[in-house]
Amino acid sequence: MGNKAFEDCDSLTTINIPNSVTTIGDKAFSGCINLPSHIKSDIIQRFGDKVF
Repeated sequence: MGNKAFEDCDSLTTINIPNSVTTIGDKAFSGCINLPSHIKSDIIQRFGDKVF
């Protein structure tokens, strides 16, 4: 998932990340005020800076 993929998308309340996603880029969910600020996954190998 690329850098700033969903930045400032305040309509997001949940996300479902498929197993094929192994990297979440920098600031991918930054500014998503209605999204929980945690992702629990054994699949994700790399989280970028300031993901939330």
